[in-house]
Order: sequence, then structure tokens, then C-alpha cells
Amino acid sequence: MEKSLCRLMMISGAMGCGLLGLVPETGLARGVLVQGQEIALTECSGWLFESSTAPAIESNALYWFIQGIPVYPPGGHFRFRGEFPAARYMSWQNHDLLGNSTALLADTDIVPDRGQNPFQPDTPYSPGSAYTVDLLDIPPEVRPSRPANILYGGYRYDGRETEYNAVAYRVYLPDPGTDALGGVPRPDFYFVVDDPEKTSEEDIRTMCEEMRKIQEAEKQLLARVIESTESLDEREPPGRRVIDGPSAKGAFPQPSLSDFKELANYRAVIPNPNGEGIYFNAQTGYLQVFLAPSRDEVTVMRFNAPTFPDTQGVQTGDGTPDEISGNEQLRYWSLCMQNTTSFLSTTGCLYDAQVRRDNDGRVTFAFSNPESRPANATNWLPTTDTIPSVILRQMQPNPAFAQALLYFAGTETDPAAIAAHMGEFFPLVATCTRAEFERDRCGLDP
Repeated sequence: MEKSLCRLMMISGAMGCGLLGLVPETGLARGVLVQGQEIALTECSGWLFESSTAPAIESNALYWFIQGIPVYPPGGHFRFRGEFPAARYMSWQNHDLLGNSTALLADTDIVPDRGQNPFQPDTPYSPGSAYTVDLLDIPPEVRPSRPANILYGGYRYDGRETEYNAVAYRVYLPDPGTDALGGVPRPDFYFVVDDPEKTSEEDIRTMCEEMRKIQEAEKQLLARVIESTESLDEREPPGRRVIDGPSAKGAFPQPSLSDFKELANYRAVIPNPNGEGIYFNAQTGYLQVFLAPSRDEVTVMRFNAPTFPDTQGVQTGDGTPDEISGNEQLRYWSLCMQNTTSFLSTTGCLYDAQVRRDNDGRVTFAFSNPESRPANATNWLPTTDTIPSVILRQMQPNPAFAQALLYFAGTETDPAAIAAHMGEFFPLVATCTRAEFERDRCGLDP
């Protein structure tokens, strides 16, 4: 622990920017510890992140990171208690300290302590519905068939041990009238005493302080990435620059101007739990499209859009939201524009229900510099970079949706293979002048 902590603190030592403050300190429980006692870990309960300018962050999501959680803590384990958010999606995912995915607890797999789980098919939202999640360090080979409400830790999927757990909690697209957390408080974080003889209040306090230092170092590292366009310390792998998006394997090194022989370079980025994919969402497949620098005024992207639950009632006309039926092709999809010259900083996103469909059911996007935006471009995102990067996210696909990006197993940089897998859901790219788009959308109108 001390070695990894020193490394992180060394990285953050030159960072003076304060991105987001940790929650205020409050005292830990005092007195004699007893078996089953829950000790609130408010001082080391991580940090919330909500920003559309960070590397590869989705602007319609909120993230809660609790890093530096020690594996096999003496005398107990960790626990989360929360309420189901009024939102399209949530998940609990575990990682090692570098952000490589190690475990997933999907929203559909959580059994309520009270009320009902609104992410189950055709289940209306019930305010106050609550649940408990226990973080347990158990080797993969001896884990029972997945019991409800357990987020496994301590090991990668291939059985290698980890020193720390790093939990990421996500909430996507909260319901109208709620906040970024979906109208519920942030979940509570506890240490549960399993054996009072093996721990003490002072031990727990010391452990919490070490966790807090790691969390602060990680937070400041991200702050440095956001505020600087220069390279990070060479000792850090480039994938550490990215949260919930393409990592070293998926997006770095960036293409050069000489790489482009077509209008776009495609790259499928599929989560790999054993070493590739820094803070990937394990339920999401990504398609990254780098747009050529020598394109016309307007770049056009067109594809068939998967079905989804319109939980905000945006497309129904009368504002009536859809329930999650479980029959949708995806839980959520979006298209985000990013600048490659600033570590994939997000400049704008459009999510599924915001996107206007064409008469044939397909969707057409236009990308241009702000001053060249066509008057009739409804699904539009700005390009302010020499080689913009467009990321298509497809989240929590239905197993029956075989064309989903998450199920792609071919060569990640082979556009023909990606197109063959995605079929009509593959985005085709063309360019034209602003006048041509305003006349007939680059020849797409009948």
C-alpha cells in the first residue's frame, strides 16, 4: 500500500489545482466495536465528477469514484447503501487502482431492501426504494454463482490479485425535475465489522486516511489532465488520461495528418477486463471515428438508430415517459464530439431521445465549425479541432441485438469488419458544402 500511495502522491505533488472538494469531515463511530457494526466512512467516500469537458466523459452522466479501497481489510469488509435513482441507467463497477475493470454489478441485478427496482422490466419508479451492496474480496474460482447485491473485488477476471479496489458508480440521464443523481442522495459508504478482534476504531481511521490521500491524488491527476494539453509524466500509461472512454488501446496514439486516405478512420473499442480499458463502462461498446482534416465545410454521418426506452418522454409528444421493457435494443446510446489535441476533451453530446429521425427512420448528423452550421441541421455538433473525434456509445445492449458494438470480436481498426458486424447501424460518413447541405442535406433528401 505504501509504495503505491507514494507513487500517487509523487504524481500529484506538483498539482495545485483543486478540481472538486471531498465531502466535509465528520467523526467515525466511537466506543467498543461489535460484530455487524457499520462504521460510516464519510471522510474517505471519494468524489463526484460531472463535467462535459473532461477526457471522454459523457455530458449526460454523473460519476462517483471511490478509489484506494484496500483489499482484504482486517476485521471486516465494505458496504454501500443507496436509493434507486430516477434515471435511465445506473451501475456499480469495480477496478484495480489503474482503472482496469474487475467486476460489474448491473442495475438489473440489484434486489431492493425495500420498494422495487425500477430498472427491472416494466417496473415503475417508486420513490424511496433502497438497496445494499457489499464489496467482497473473493477469488474468482471459489465465488458462488452470482448472488444478488455483491460487487466482487480483490482480483482481476483472470485471477491475478489486486492491491486496491476502485469503485465507480454511474448514473445516466436522470429524469426531468431531478438532479444529476436522479433525485436521491449519494449512496453511503461503510466499513462493516466482521471480527472485532482484528480491527479497532483507530485502525479504521488510519485506513480511511490512507484511502483519502489516494483519492485526492487521483482527483488532482485528472485535474491536471483537464487543465493541461501537455504530456503527463512518462511513467504513467497514456490510458490513465481517459475516464469512461477509449484508452491507450482504443485511442492512443492519435492518428497523424498523414494517416488519412479516407474521410474517416474507424476504431471499435470494446471493454477488455484484463489490462485494457481504463475506467471503461463494461456494459458499453464504443465506436471512435476520427474525421479527416481535409474535409468539406460540413461532415455528415448517417446510420440506423437502435431502439431505446425514452424514460424522459422526449419523443412521445405528450411527455409521457416509457418504462424500461427489457425488449429495447439498447438501454442508451449517444454521439459525442471530442478534441483530439486536448486529450479527447468532450465538446458536446447528443443522446438518443434528443436525436430527430429522418422519414425513413434513420438518423443524420451534421458536424461543422460553428460559423458554418447549416440552417437546417437539427442533429448538429461543433468541430473545433483539426482531427475531431466522434464517439458513438452503445450501452447495455439486449443479448438479442447481435449487431451491438459490445459483441464485436473482429479487428478493431478494420472498418469493413466493423461495418459487416454493425450492418445498417454502422455510421457512414460523407462531406459537402454548407450550401449543399441546406439544399438537400448532401444529396440525402429525396
